[in-house]
Amino acid sequence: MLSILVFITGIALIHFAITNDTGDLIGGWSLDPAQLRIGFTRLLFPFLAGLLLHRLSKPGQINNAFL
Repeated sequence: MLSILVFITGIALIHFAITNDTGDLIGGWSLDPAQLRIGFTRLLFPFLAGLLLHRLSKPGQINNAFL
């Protein structure tokens, strides 16, 4: 289910990047509907992709990682 959501939000992000009037992904800083759409589109894909990567990967042990 999570991989399907990542795919859908990735498609939504690509769609928004292509069809945006200004041609960029800058925005999401205020609470009007257009800025909320930009903000949620920019937020959902990396968040869900990070969750998916965390669930799929097995973190290994790194000796002396702090040093």
